[in-house]
Amino acid sequence: MLESMQKLIREKYLNIQAKLVFPLAITILLLVAVLSPLTNRLINNRIEQEADRRLNEIANSVGALIQNSETLIRNHAALLANQPELQGAFQDLGTYTTLLERDKGTLSLQELSLYKADFKSGDQAYYYGGPVVARRLQVSADAVHIREELINEAIKGQASVSSVAITPQNSQIIGAAPVYDSKTRKLVGVIVAAFYMDQNYINNISAIINTKVAIVKDN
Repeated sequence: MLESMQKLIREKYLNIQAKLVFPLAITILLLVAVLSPLTNRLINNRIEQEADRRLNEIANSVGALIQNSETLIRNHAALLANQPELQGAFQDLGTYTTLLERDKGTLSLQELSLYKADFKSGDQAYYYGGPVVARRLQVSADAVHIREELINEAIKGQASVSSVAITPQNSQIIGAAPVYDSKTRKLVGVIVAAFYMDQNYINNISAIINTKVAIVKDN
């Protein structure tokens, strides 16, 4: 009799347990089925947001470094414009060529060129102190246009100016400053100084921000 009662109790307990476990299991499966895609979507959105935030930080850092280079090249141009060898070069270029090369090396410039005060679009440099560029890597029309605008702006505004030329080949950070005769204070020309945004420049930026970067125009 006792055994029969115990058996009956066990059966009832198992039936109750099954009735409780089965709905719970169904509920859990439904929750997993519903929440799993939602959770994945939330995680993916979070990853995308973090990636966007990181990319914005990188872009801002690269932009700040390029802006610093632009300020530096503008200051270099203004500094050189007041040097006696630069002012004298517009009267007797041959005497000062070596000194111009020295100044270029001292300031780690990739170009230091001079243009006459009567400069017009298309005019060649009075003195070109820059790298010899292979024909296939010649400066693009965009860079030439930006350079000519800077020269004209320096002449008309009588102040040092700068700009960044992002081009398919030979992107540059360019500074220009008016040069005056030290005695007459008459405008005699313009100095153009430039850093080229070559692979070494990009590698330096990558090292500073510890991220591989590339600068392109129109993809």
